Amino acid sequence: MQKSRFFGLMAVCLGLLAMSIGVSAQTEVTLSAWTHDQLYLNYFNSRLPEWEATHPDMKFTYDFQLISNAPEAYLQALAAGEPVPDLLGLEQGQFPNFMKNGVIADNFVDLTDVIGADRDKYAEGRFALYSYEGRIYALESSLTASVYYYQPEIYKKVGVEVPKTWEEALVTGEKLAKAGSAFGFVTNDGSQFQMMLNQRGGQIFDKDANFVLGTEENRAMAIEVATLIQEGVKNGTFFVVLGGDVWSGVTIPTAYRKDALQEPLCPIGGPPAA
Repeated sequence: MQKSRFFGLMAVCLGLLAMSIGVSAQTEVTLSAWTHDQLYLNYFNSRLPEWEATHPDMKFTYDFQLISNAPEAYLQALAAGEPVPDLLGLEQGQFPNFMKNGVIADNFVDLTDVIGADRDKYAEGRFALYSYEGRIYALESSLTASVYYYQPEIYKKVGVEVPKTWEEALVTGEKLAKAGSAFGFVTNDGSQFQMMLNQRGGQIFDKDANFVLGTEENRAMAIEVATLIQEGVKNGTFFVVLGGDVWSGVTIPTAYRKDALQEPLCPIGGPPAA
């Protein structure tokens, strides 16, 4: 399999378009993809008729696989000299692993020129997540905004208002917990801690890629976030869900349907700080 056929994409819409780079000279083509999320495969499959109509001279065979640890499996296969997919579902937190030793540049397609004039259609900060040495090798599938979902009837029944700060969330969460409904959930996935740290204004790395979590300011905010999570778990504000069960398990949907959880989709654990 040639380098020109490797793609590390989260955004499937431009991903399908980009595949023409590696297959334009072929008449019979097998396209493979690994992803941790069935929704991406559903999207791929829903767009196949449109994709095939734009390439009537091609005969496609598809090999789309759901692999829970797709990025790790890719790196393992690459190291072992085993076949790797044409498309890879790559979560932003895992991209740095592909920057080591230039793996991303040596094995993935540079999408910078393919994006071209469409670059202004994306938030520029999302390109930075998947860039290496000034070139773009993957695309974000969404802006991944952090939002808070809640059930108004339960708030009304308990007699509380939607909190506007983290501190208010702990007070409101304790009252909701006593009524049998958690304010939100927390998980052992490190990305949640990082989201909350960034939301508070803290940083792990600065703009020059220097590690700054250990500075007095960032360390203080990190402790504040950790304390918030700990206190929230203790008083019932936060419903604890293991990381592996967050995106594909039944724990969260079940708790939400039983009114035992306010927040079914967003693992952020509370509103912004005041």
